[in-house]
Amino acid sequence: MRRPELLPPVRAAPARRAVISTLTSIGCLGLLLSPSLGAQTDRSGPAITAAAPAEEGASGEQQTRTRKRLLHLRHGGVLRATSRRTEQGWEWRRNGGEWQQLPAAAVSHALLESDVEREARQRRSAARREGDHARVDVATWMAEQGLLTEAFREVDHILEASPDHAAVREALRAPAFAVGLPPVDGPIEERPAAVERLLDFTAHSTPALRELAVNALQHAQLTAEDLRPRLARDLRAPEPGRRAFAALALRRLYPDAPPAELTRRAVLDRAPEVRQQAALALRDANDENLIHPLVDVLHSDSSTVRTHAAQALATIGAAAAVEPLVTHFLALPASGAAHTPRGSVFVGTQRAYVQGYDGNVATDAAIADPIIGVVQSGATLDVEVLGVSPRALAAERKALRSSLERITGAQPGSSRGAWQRWWNDHRDQWPAYRGPTDAGADVPEPDRGDEDDEDSAAGPKRW
Repeated sequence: MRRPELLPPVRAAPARRAVISTLTSIGCLGLLLSPSLGAQTDRSGPAITAAAPAEEGASGEQQTRTRKRLLHLRHGGVLRATSRRTEQGWEWRRNGGEWQQLPAAAVSHALLESDVEREARQRRSAARREGDHARVDVATWMAEQGLLTEAFREVDHILEASPDHAAVREALRAPAFAVGLPPVDGPIEERPAAVERLLDFTAHSTPALRELAVNALQHAQLTAEDLRPRLARDLRAPEPGRRAFAALALRRLYPDAPPAELTRRAVLDRAPEVRQQAALALRDANDENLIHPLVDVLHSDSSTVRTHAAQALATIGAAAAVEPLVTHFLALPASGAAHTPRGSVFVGTQRAYVQGYDGNVATDAAIADPIIGVVQSGATLDVEVLGVSPRALAAERKALRSSLERITGAQPGSSRGAWQRWWNDHRDQWPAYRGPTDAGADVPEPDRGDEDDEDSAAGPKRW
């Protein structure tokens, strides 16, 4: 069996900054389609007592000053830009560009950006004491006020900790979070290109924008025969963000039939976000047979791959995974006690020469057969690994213990002895692991493309 290898690493480190820059532009342009921006309600709960930001004076010297403002438009949008009031109406610009005109009748009221940001900080501070639901309410309020970049940043923090947060997913469907994603509807012959543009957008998107992209695909007139294979192919895309979105879209739109590639991604992908989304897709399939390849990976020669498998099993949360996880945790050697391999290697040269001729030849032969000799020089070395770095084993031990705590809810301690006593007392409460029921549960091997990838690292000798 070829050696499974970890798949390409996360590159595109500046992606998040690029998306935030995009959101800042969106906020400045006012692509916020809320129908109720004139009179806002306090959504953040009774613990948040900050008053609503005062509207800037409708006339006078204050509005003629060049300041950063949130111009609430009568059609329901918000224009976030540097602005000033003139005799003809309003003027606004972005990034030091040319001033652009806006009729006075188009603006319902104006708020100083600094005032709204100050209240947002107060509301956010109070919401953190209340919990994630209060934070979602504050994020929605910020989006309605025109602080779209800050609103997306807040919900991104929640989604990073809880990818399936129901309140966040519901809030993202509100008009306040409507942003200009690449459209996927239109003529049938143009839809493949439209889907490709949306998938390119998700390669450098934050978690909240990916949820919006999934919603767009869900409401688009696309057949499963066309979309599902396209998403499955994207599991092998070079961009980590695109692979993560493919796993997310597959588990949101087609949870009942996850492709086998998700198992490889849950264990071998170098990007943590991809491994997490792939494991969540396996969990959402609600098929206990899907844990068998991951249990098999616990016998890999690579500590990193075993660690990824334990993390994936914890994400799936299957009770049948407790026994193999406990068994592997108890069998894991202590730091520095791992078996170290040894072998021999020859380093030298060989030279061939004619050392004589064989006279026993036929009578009619023109020349006797030469006798070839070989001169060999060099050394045979006996090689043994003298020590094993404890870092990989320590990380694996921590991952196994964390996985067991997440599945069982037990915290007997950090030592093997503590878990051994817990297992002796609670073994009967957990189902015995029965192993795979069909041949289809085998872990897929890496293909030639993964083996030849210059970014791939040496993997284990077996699963």
